[in-house]
Amino acid sequence: MPYNNDQITCFLCERTDHVPQDCQLRLLLTKTVEVQRMSLRFAHQLMTVCQGSQAAGCPGGPSARLLLSL
Repeated sequence: MPYNNDQITCFLCERTDHVPQDCQLRLLLTKTVEVQRMSLRFAHQLMTVCQGSQAAGCPGGPSARLLLSL
């Protein structure tokens, strides 16, 4: 069903000349989400490797205990 763009507001940029599927901000948001997903994946891997480890650089490892003792 065809739609009238005057009645639709893009929820990404709040303009009325297009729909969210055609929004220029969509590409930027998609890239941002992918970067965040990769960062979270890396943080999760780091936490998994460091869990139960006493390695330097891991949260709770020797470096963290040294900083906490200061």
